Amino acid sequence: MIGKKILDKKYVSLPAVMKMLNERLGENEPSYEQEATLKYVDKFAKISSEAAEKMAKELIDLGFLDDKEVVKVIDIMPQDYDDINAIVQRRTGVLETSDAQKIIDIVKKYEKEKPKKKETKSK
Repeated sequence: MIGKKILDKKYVSLPAVMKMLNERLGENEPSYEQEATLKYVDKFAKISSEAAEKMAKELIDLGFLDDKEVVKVIDIMPQDYDDINAIVQRRTGVLETSDAQKIIDIVKKYEKEKPKKKETKSK
């Protein structure tokens, strides 16, 4: 275990995880766990960390998504109404079509901003 106690908890998107790991590692060799995490994030992050930050702000500004839902939207990048409802259904029930369309419009705006890949070294 790296730390002895939890100081703070917050939801973090895959692009944000990639950015944090890359900043912490710098030029250092990643541990097994860090390398496995980097490979996972590299495979599944759909947008860059910069785009994810901008997208998160826009989604929060909509006013009807909580932090967890914002992170899930960024990680999944839903393309249709059903996918969005799967993310928010547990809290709000069925989302209004106009609200779901606002989310889809934001997703489409950022979906072309691919993450920057970092090479991981195999041990």
